[in-house]
Amino acid sequence: MENVLISNNTISVDVSDYTTSPNNYSGITLAGDYQGNRWIKNISIGTNNIIFTGKSGSTIDMEAGLAPNDFKSCYGIAFLLPINMANISIQNNIISNTPLSGIYLGRLSNGGTSKVSEVQGIKISDNILTNCAYLKQPSSTTSFIDLRGNILGATIQSNLMNDKFEIEKALYSIRLTPTPGKDIYIRDNVVTTKQAVTKIKMLIAAGYEQTVKA
Repeated sequence: MENVLISNNTISVDVSDYTTSPNNYSGITLAGDYQGNRWIKNISIGTNNIIFTGKSGSTIDMEAGLAPNDFKSCYGIAFLLPINMANISIQNNIISNTPLSGIYLGRLSNGGTSKVSEVQGIKISDNILTNCAYLKQPSSTTSFIDLRGNILGATIQSNLMNDKFEIEKALYSIRLTPTPGKDIYIRDNVVTTKQAVTKIKMLIAAGYEQTVKA
């Protein structure tokens, strides 16, 4: 798939049926396959407003940042499974209340037959992410922005990440995974919380430190 523009949409993701009908929830999602046989390029996603809403039972409340550890996939903008990506722009979106990452691109190998995403020419900038990444699953780590795969050329810049809970729930703002990569620029991103000193930080995997230009 190539040459696609997704813009100026308001997307409300209601999870109020989760207790009776568990499902995956996402605002904008493009899925690959486990063999990594799909390419997407020249994709622009901009000026969309994505908000997760709803309550389900006593354990799920999107506005309150409440979700069980076994909650299924729940992302704002996500390119899931091994997808080969080139020239992807995600700019000027507003994303709120996603239990997992507000923006999630790529995939690592699962140790079996699944391939690693090839990620080239990514720009993630000027997005406003609020109350994202509050779900803490024991087997994984989540962040406001998560970029996985073999990364060649990525800019993550001027994004605003807000944790408005009385006690901050997110652990990480931006995460990069431990696969080969270079020409990665991370600059001028802002994290705000109600805490005097935030504990939310970037998670840059070992091996990436020399390639990231902050």
